[in-house]
Amino acid sequence: MRAPDLPQLPPDEPATTQRVVVKRGRQRYQAATLGNLTASWTTTPLTSDQEVFRNWRTLVARSREQYQNNEFARKFISMCKNHIVGPKGFTMQARTKNRQGGLDARANTQIESAWCDWGRVGNCDVTGKLSWIDIQNLLVAGMAIDGESLARIHRGAAYGPYGIQLQILDPVLLDIEFNRDERNGNFIRFGIEFNGFGRPVAYHLNTFLNTSASDSGYAVALKRDRVPADQIIHLFDAERAGQKRGIPWLATSMFSMQMLNAFEEAAVINARMGASKMGFYENAHNEEFEGDDVDDDGAVVDEIEPGVMQQVGAGFKMHSFDTRFPDTQMGPFSKVIKQRMASGALCSYNSMANDLEGVNFSSMRHGALEERENWMRWQEMVRGSGCDPIYRAWIAVQVELMRTVVHDGPVFPKFSDVLFQPRRWAWVDPKSESVANANAVEMGSKTVSSIIRESGGDPDEVFDERAEELKKMRDRGIPIKDPNAAKQVNENEQDEPEDEDQEG
Repeated sequence: MRAPDLPQLPPDEPATTQRVVVKRGRQRYQAATLGNLTASWTTTPLTSDQEVFRNWRTLVARSREQYQNNEFARKFISMCKNHIVGPKGFTMQARTKNRQGGLDARANTQIESAWCDWGRVGNCDVTGKLSWIDIQNLLVAGMAIDGESLARIHRGAAYGPYGIQLQILDPVLLDIEFNRDERNGNFIRFGIEFNGFGRPVAYHLNTFLNTSASDSGYAVALKRDRVPADQIIHLFDAERAGQKRGIPWLATSMFSMQMLNAFEEAAVINARMGASKMGFYENAHNEEFEGDDVDDDGAVVDEIEPGVMQQVGAGFKMHSFDTRFPDTQMGPFSKVIKQRMASGALCSYNSMANDLEGVNFSSMRHGALEERENWMRWQEMVRGSGCDPIYRAWIAVQVELMRTVVHDGPVFPKFSDVLFQPRRWAWVDPKSESVANANAVEMGSKTVSSIIRESGGDPDEVFDERAEELKKMRDRGIPIKDPNAAKQVNENEQDEPEDEDQEG
C-alpha cells in the first residue's frame, strides 16, 4: 500500500523551504507505549496467513490434547454439539412451489421423505457407520477442536442407494506447509489452491498407503490428490479478511486451561501430602537407626498408615510436615481463571464451569440469552456453508436420477428452495414470552409460523398434526375448548354498562 504524501509548502515559497520535517511526537495510546512492561509485546502486525502458518500445528495439537485431558475443554465441545446441532440436528423443510405460486405439498413431502431416508445410517456416509446427525456432530466438533472441518462429496452409483455419500476427512491432511504459485495464475496456500480472486479451486489432500493416517502418521505423505473444490465442504469460522484456514475455538482459552489444570493438580497432590501427615527424622547424636527401611544414602524411609503409633530410636527427633495448601483463597482464584476461560470460549461461566451457586433468575436469563446469540451465529455458519451446499449436491443427483417429482419449470432452482431449521431452546420465562408472542400475533407483528420456527418446529407439520388432532377429537365427541372464548366473554362483560340504581 502506498504511503500518504507528506504535506508540502505552497509552490511560491523558495525551494530551500520545501523540506518538511515530520516529528514522531509522543504516543497517545497507552497500548502503543514502549518500555520494560511492554518489551515482550509484539509491535509488528502479521497477516492472517502468517499467523496461521506459524501457529496452526501447535494450536491443533494442543487443542486435541486439552480435549482428551481437560474437563473444561471437553465440556465446551459437548456444549457446541448440544447447542449447535442438538438432538435432532438441522431439519430440512422443503419449500418447492407450484405454478400458482403456492407450496407444492406433494413434491415437498417426497423431497423431505427422501432426504430423511438418505440421512439414515448406511446411506449418507461412505463408511456406512454414520447418520446425518452424526456427520453434523463431527463437523461441529471438528471446528471447535481443530478450527475447521473437511468433508468430501462422492457421487456415483457405487455410493449408496441415492448415488451420493459424504466422507469426513482429517484437516491435517491439508498440508499447512504446501505453498507454491502455479503457472496459470493460481496459487496454493496451506494445501488449498485459489484463483486470482482468492476463490478455492481445488484441495490438495495428502494420501498414504492406506486410507487412514493412523498407521503411517502425518510425517511423510506418498502423494497428494488434487480434489476439485465442488467436492469439498470446508467449514471454519473466518475471523479476518483473507483467512484461509481455521483456528481452534479454544485457542484463546487453552493457556488458562493448561495453567489452571497444572495448578489444581499441584494443589491436589499437596492436599494428599498434607492428609498423610508426612514428616522427617532428625538424628541429633549422629547415631545409626533403621526404621522400616533405609535407602541407598542411609536415609530412613518409614511407611505411613492411618492410626499407627510407633517409637522413634534414641537420638532421633520427629519434625512434622504439614502443608497448609489448598486454602480458602483457592476457590476465588480458580473462579477468576475459569471466567477468563469462558470468556475466551464465548460462553457463559456458569455453563462451562457447571457452577450455579448464587445465580438468580435475572442473571441466568441474561447469560443464557447472550450465549444463545453466539450459538445461533455458529448455526448460521453451519447452515450456509455446510447444509446448503450438501443439499444442493444431493438434490442435483436425485433430479438426475429422476427420484423426485418433476413438474413444469426449471428443475434445479425449483427443488433447491429449502430451509434448514436448527435447534432452538426452551423459553427462559415461558409464561411471559408466550404472552408476548400472543400479543405480537394479535398486533400482526408476528405470525404463528414464525413462532413455531423460533421454537425449532416445522409449521406445516404442526398445523397438520393439529388438524388431525382436532378431527380425531370431533370424531370421538370430545369437546374442543376455544382459547378465545374466555377472552371474548371477559371483553363483553367489560363492555356492558352497569345497571343503574332504581331505588329512591
